[in-house]
Amino acid sequence: PADQPSLRERMASLTEGVESLTTLVSGSLTTLLGGESQSGSLAEGSPAAPDEQESPDRAIGIVSELKSSAALFAAFAFGALNLPGTLTISESRVTSAASSVSTSRPVPDSDLLQAFVVLDAATFGFMLICVVVSQQLLYRLGDGTYGHQRFGTEDAPDARDSALGRLTTQYGFEFRMARLAFGLGLVAILLATVVKTWAVFDSSIALPVTSVIGVSSAAIAVSYVRVN
Repeated sequence: PADQPSLRERMASLTEGVESLTTLVSGSLTTLLGGESQSGSLAEGSPAAPDEQESPDRAIGIVSELKSSAALFAAFAFGALNLPGTLTISESRVTSAASSVSTSRPVPDSDLLQAFVVLDAATFGFMLICVVVSQQLLYRLGDGTYGHQRFGTEDAPDARDSALGRLTTQYGFEFRMARLAFGLGLVAILLATVVKTWAVFDSSIALPVTSVIGVSSAAIAVSYVRVN
């Protein structure tokens, strides 16, 4: 019949309906996400957008990595406090008819073992400080004040606008304290390893281990000096 729409008109009507539905869904998603969607993306290797520099995601990643490493070292140091039975003396004290309390301490006249326990406890303490300070720094990075101050411009970028630059300037106290505690924890655990080796093994084993720890310490020191 002549009054029925042609196939072309039906296709045009269907296309308009799909476009209208797409626009509606896109607007709804934009409202739910709390802002307008940005079209396009940065090409690989292009400079970071200003919004990306003002986002704390990279800084949060750096601090989270430091916190995770310190937590692993703290767990290792806590476990190392459990000395083997051959290196400790266990004493039991009866507190009542049905219970008693057992205590362990290093073998007497073993200054090296006592020094190891002190150094291992120091490692645990320093790494725990790093974990706690890093956690507090993560809270500060998420309070909405990150990136409010710009030190450079698009024509003259400033390193202080980078994630590491902001951590050392805007959040310098917490970041430096976390890094200092982590560094002291590394020194303590390296010394503790050497001391325990000399306390447990003879010189034929302790001397090579000390040499390996010395080379490792030198490499770590060079890395710290170059970065700082």
